[in-house]
Amino acid sequence: MFRVQPTLVMLFCATVVTSAVGCGGSTSSSNPTSPSAAPPAPSTGTTTATRGPVPPILIAPADQAFFRQNDPATGCRQDPVWGYGIRVMFSWNAVPGATSYIINMFHPEASQPLVQESVTGTQFDLVRCTTVLGSPDNWKWRVSSFNTTTGAGDWSTTRTINFTECRIGNRPCGSQ
Repeated sequence: MFRVQPTLVMLFCATVVTSAVGCGGSTSSSNPTSPSAAPPAPSTGTTTATRGPVPPILIAPADQAFFRQNDPATGCRQDPVWGYGIRVMFSWNAVPGATSYIINMFHPEASQPLVQESVTGTQFDLVRCTTVLGSPDNWKWRVSSFNTTTGAGDWSTTRTINFTECRIGNRPCGSQ
């Protein structure tokens, strides 16, 4: 039987420490880059030959929303050490001229984003079955519109989301 290695995301002095990625998934392929890297060229409010589309308006989750780690509603099988993982549904408005969107979720103290995905729709269902966020507060998310001719536009406004501490019974997730 194939055993999935869990992911523990811990933040230590601007470093993300992870093990192999687990069974968690998402709706598209991953392409990690620096969480602070912004798409090129500022947008003027319209799609032009030299600039990408305008930034989308974020819909959900709301700024400062809380999510539960180790929630059975993730749809993941419970792992006795790592719990049920995390699940967050992101959404934003469609932007005229955009052929895809880049969603970015990161912690300000991390060197790599947890999510840097290209998606063609206006929703992204983040599911990580064996991920435990060692620093549950102050996660940031934003979206950029992309057009195959003009490239990426500016990032949207940035929202903050928070997670509960992950616990299995009276012990932290990831401990045995």
